[in-house]
Parts: sequence; structure tokens; C-alpha cells
Amino acid sequence: MKFQTHPYRLLFIFRNDLFRFQSPKRIRTYINSSKVYFYCALANIVWIFILTFALLFLKMENKFLQEFQIPFVGMKTKLYQFEYLIGDQFFENFPKSDIQHCDVEVKIDFDRRENFFLLTFFIDGNVEVPCDRCSEPFKQEVFGDYEIAVKFGDADEIDNKDEDVVFISRNDDFIDVSNLIYEFIVLSIPLRCVHPEDKDGHSACNVEVIKQLKQEEKPSVDPRWAALEKLKNKK
Repeated sequence: MKFQTHPYRLLFIFRNDLFRFQSPKRIRTYINSSKVYFYCALANIVWIFILTFALLFLKMENKFLQEFQIPFVGMKTKLYQFEYLIGDQFFENFPKSDIQHCDVEVKIDFDRRENFFLLTFFIDGNVEVPCDRCSEPFKQEVFGDYEIAVKFGDADEIDNKDEDVVFISRNDDFIDVSNLIYEFIVLSIPLRCVHPEDKDGHSACNVEVIKQLKQEEKPSVDPRWAALEKLKNKK
């Protein structure tokens, strides 16, 4: 009798071994067993659910970043303004960033010109960073304004090292400002970040850490010089 092989049975890598070492009667019993169909169907349902949730998760992430895509098709040559509140979720889309907590307001003056766009970013807020003195995290104030031009140009035509110019394809119909916002917030962080002083003029750094650092900074005395110093004191 010729056996009809169900497609789901191809998922089982041990099927060939089963055919090799079992009798034809037991093979038919196994193939026609309802348990095989049940577990195959269950496995496929589980995979469908996993793929569905994965696609929904990716879609949610892309949807969050879509609000930073400014469509320019149909814009008139005039000044437009956009505002964004940047929180922790924004930096979750930049895994290499050291910033985990922030509260920053970003305002953008979007000046539509005849052949290019002039964007001015205004940064104001605070980000949580480690103190360079005591390593304790604190809220560092950040602010600044940055101007950048966006022009049309293909990759093979671009030969410009100007950091204040960004090129986009002529086929694009929007400008994604998420990367620019990320870069300008990072640029707004001072090179040296330390706790600000409190209302009494004292440093807000961790007191215990500062004491430990001062002890480590004490110069060590060469024992040979220490012995000479003792002889000098005896005289």
C-alpha cells in the first residue's frame, strides 16, 4: 500500500529515522495517529502567534519614530514650527546611547526654501548622566541651538564634507529629524559633568565618595625619606 505523506510531517527531522527502523505497520500507525496532526497544528498556531506579536512590536517601534518624520511635499516656501517632548522612550531606539533618562523639549524652525530646507533646533531640558567627580547620577541641564541645511542629492553626487549640510534623496517625501535630535542633545551635554552646588554653595556630590578620593590623593612618602626625616627631627 502506498502511503500519503502529510506536509506537516516534513517538519519532523526524525521522520527518516523512523521509517528506517520501524516496521511498515507501525509507521502507518504513527503517520495516521491523530496526535501527530494535533501537535503539528498546535506548533503552527504557536508560531503564528509569535510572528504576529513580533510584527506588532516592530510596527509599534516604527510608529513611535514616525512622528519625527516631517513631510514636506506640498509645503509652501515659508517658516514652519514643530515641537517635540523627548523622554526615556526616545533613547530606547538608540541602543548605543548612554542616556537612559531625560526630559528635553525640542523646538524646530523648519524654513522651507526654494531648493533646500533650513532647520534650526532649540534644545532645552535635562538628562541624567554620571557625575565626573563622584560617579553618582544626577540631572544635567542641557540647552543650545543648532542650525543645519537639508539639500537634495544622490549618494554618487555628494562630495561635500560640510557638517552643517545633510543630503536626502530626490525620491524622499519627508525628512527624518530623529537622528538630528539625538545628535544635538548629545552635543548639548558639557564635556565635564559635575553635581551643581546647593543653595548654601556646597557641592552636591556624594560625601563619602569625595572623602575616599581625598584619601587616595594623599601623596605617599618614600620610606627612605621618612627615615631621614626622623633623624633630622632627633637633631
